[in-house]
Formats: sequence, structure tokens, C-alpha cells
Amino acid sequence: MLSLIFLLASATAALGTSDPSPRLAAPPDANTLIRYEACAGLAAAIAQSRPDPTGKARTRFIDWVYVYSASGLVSGLKPSEIDRRLEQARLKAQARLDRGEIPAEAAACDATIDVNGPIRPRPVRPAVITNPDWITRPNSDQLLAAFPKDALDKGVSGDVQLECQVEVDTTLSGCAVIKEDPPGMGFGAAGLSLAATMHMRPQTVDGKAVRGARVIVPLNFKVAPDFDMTLAESLPDAERCLGYAFQQASDPGSDSAYRQWTEWFTGDALAAKLSPADASARLIASTHTAAEALKTQKGATEAAVCRRYYEAWKAQS
Repeated sequence: MLSLIFLLASATAALGTSDPSPRLAAPPDANTLIRYEACAGLAAAIAQSRPDPTGKARTRFIDWVYVYSASGLVSGLKPSEIDRRLEQARLKAQARLDRGEIPAEAAACDATIDVNGPIRPRPVRPAVITNPDWITRPNSDQLLAAFPKDALDKGVSGDVQLECQVEVDTTLSGCAVIKEDPPGMGFGAAGLSLAATMHMRPQTVDGKAVRGARVIVPLNFKVAPDFDMTLAESLPDAERCLGYAFQQASDPGSDSAYRQWTEWFTGDALAAKLSPADASARLIASTHTAAEALKTQKGATEAAVCRRYYEAWKAQS
């Protein structure tokens, strides 16, 4: 004869859930738990010992074992104790069925299901933090490094929302993408890659940090800088973009982007009152820095931003 452990696993599978430990909002009282135990044992005995051409007996069994196991768990019973007590209840009910008795409570058990539908314990929904206390969030460099390259090259911005669980140690776990706009451009995966950079203070109960609360994390991947901003008027930015333009030009002497970034850099260097020797040294250094940076995702995305800036300026000129 099948064990109740096997039957309980079958019931869980039939319910379409991988969580064998459903939770109730509150434990049932002792009398209710005993009644659930008796109904579950009776349903198990009937399902095992009688023909069931319509499948009704098995459905009753699934409902009652689900209810009893969930109720037992929130009442503090261990899974092994639930299985032991359920098997005892099944054996008692089976003995009565073998004697030709039809337990009076069978009708009451069926009525409970028929009137209320399959009793599903109400799950406890984890709290959603609406005013998160962030310790760290992705900075602009981290967002840029994670920016999907194809989207960046095309000048496409994107928005992502993640839902994550907050751990006691302030990290986020179990993150899932709940919004991605536009879809199919890689923004969801980019957002997930940034989960490790985020830390927030967890909720507390009686002064102690507790895990389990959920937080919605919005992330905005914006093609930056905005083309009406003054990237070319910032000496460090112009210097960095000049280095990228040099490394990416097949012939720097005739490459229009490189020549333009040289002009912007020179103007910024003069405004900063750099000597010609200092400006020349920084120009040369920028090409070496760019060569190493382009070996990384961060460098590639920065170079794409510089290229998009130049293309936007050229289109407006």
C-alpha cells in the first residue's frame, strides 16, 4: 500500500506547486486541527481502498491532505509528525471501512469541501517595502557598464523594475524582472546583473532585522549624456572621448570624430589654462588609457556614449 509520504508528495504535485510547506495566515485551533486530521485520514483511506472512476475520491484526498499538512505546519508540527499522525488517522478510518462502517463524519467532510470549495490555506504575502532605506544603489558608472551594447549603439533608453527579497545582511536575493520597456533589448538582464550592487536596510521586528520583505527596484537606463548637455565642454570627458576616438579610428588623421574631439579637447584645455606641454601629455595618455579601457564592458559603453554624442552633434550642425 502506498505510504502517506508518497501520497502527500503526489498531492503537492497535483496542486501544481513546488512548495511543500504552504502557510496559513494564522494557525487553526486544536479542535479544528483534529477535525482536519480525521477528514484527511478518511479521505486517504477511501482513495486507497475504493474504486474511483470519476476521480472524486482522489480530489477529496488532495484537498484534505493539503489542508491538514498546511494547518499542521503553521501549528508547529514537523513534517514527519504530520505524516505519522496522518497515517494513524488513515489506519483508524480504514479499520472502520473494513468493518463495513461508513463514518458519520464523511458527509460532514464532503459538505465542508462542497460548500466552501477546496479549502486552500490563505498564503502569507510577504510585505512590500514602499519606502526603501537604501545603503547603496548602482552609480552612473555601474549603470553605464551594464547598459546593453546594442541598445546603447542604437541610442535606445530603457526602464526596468525588479522585485527582490531583502535579506538580513542588507543584500537582495531572488530578484525577478516584473517590467522591462522596451522588451527584447536586454534591459531586464542588465537590471538583474546590478542586483549585487544594491544594499538596503531590512525591516525589523522587535528591534531585530528580519528577512522576507520584498522591494520593487526601478532602474532607468538612459542614453547619456543628454545630447543637449555639455559633454564636450568637460575637460575630463573630452579627454576620455578623445582617447576612444583615436583608438577606434582606422586613420586618426582623416577621421572626422577624432578631429572634432581633438578640437573640443583643445578648447577645454585652453579654458583650463593648461600649458601646451601638459595638454599634449594628457592627450597621449588618454590614448593609452582608452586602449586598456576598451578591453572592458565599461570602456566599450563609454566609447559608445562618446560616439553617440558626436553623431548627435554632427546631425544638428
